[in-house]
Amino acid sequence: SWFTPGRNVLLVSFARSGNSPESLGAIKLADRLGGERVAHIFITCNAEGRLARIAAAHRDSLLLLLPAETDDRSLAMTSSFSTMLLTALLVSRIDRIGGDAAAVECLANQTARALETYDSRIAAVARRNFSRAVFLGSGALKGIAEESHLKLQELTDGGVMCGFDSFLGFRHGPKAVVKEDSLLVYLVSRDPAVRRYEEDLIRQIDANNRTAAVVAVSAEPYAVGGVSFDLNVVLGGGDTGVYGCIPYVFTAQLLGYYKSLDRGLNPDSPSVSGNIHRVVEGVTIYPYER
Repeated sequence: SWFTPGRNVLLVSFARSGNSPESLGAIKLADRLGGERVAHIFITCNAEGRLARIAAAHRDSLLLLLPAETDDRSLAMTSSFSTMLLTALLVSRIDRIGGDAAAVECLANQTARALETYDSRIAAVARRNFSRAVFLGSGALKGIAEESHLKLQELTDGGVMCGFDSFLGFRHGPKAVVKEDSLLVYLVSRDPAVRRYEEDLIRQIDANNRTAAVVAVSAEPYAVGGVSFDLNVVLGGGDTGVYGCIPYVFTAQLLGYYKSLDRGLNPDSPSVSGNIHRVVEGVTIYPYER
């Protein structure tokens, strides 16, 4: 769809290990189909990965090699995800990156404080008896909701089935998933106009459903009249600019970690069956012709 004659394309490749075959296959195919009209940005956490090694010899490419500590050794991506997302946002604002230093520093301080404040409370929620979980977010926070649902599902070896959606989208059928064994996590928008729609759904779910636990993650202390949250994770104020969505993900990362322990699993290697791996396996790259 994208590599059509006469079109310039920038392909941005994200890779924790840089060794996943489909990532490398996509780069080769893009070069073949797009030729000199394709340029690349490689964002990776592993200096020894194949992606990092081919970047030096690759024409029209920029390698952004992240600090070694972002190359998570465990199965689930955590610091690697957060840092690659931050890097992509920084690149998108490269012409004004110097002025964003204060926002990124605020982001780091918010997350550090929240981790210290809510660690034990998130662990207590993880010990609740739930076997399904739903993460809801609006705008960029829908993307964070998608990553969040994956973390909890991965770290419990599928023992907790998870879903994600936008607040408005959840009304149109997906809401049927909410049962008594459900954990609901609301990623609350910083925009008051958006929050009006989110709060309508929160009230509706509270009135019509019983759940195992309800968590709200918000920039400031959050309340919805008549609704009781089991936990409100408050990230704190300050100007985090376009980067403000990033801290929301740590709640799900900790929920996954503690639920993994609660279910008797090893959070570093939770897949008892070997169904999933740190680096994707078993991918065949097939020859492609138009």
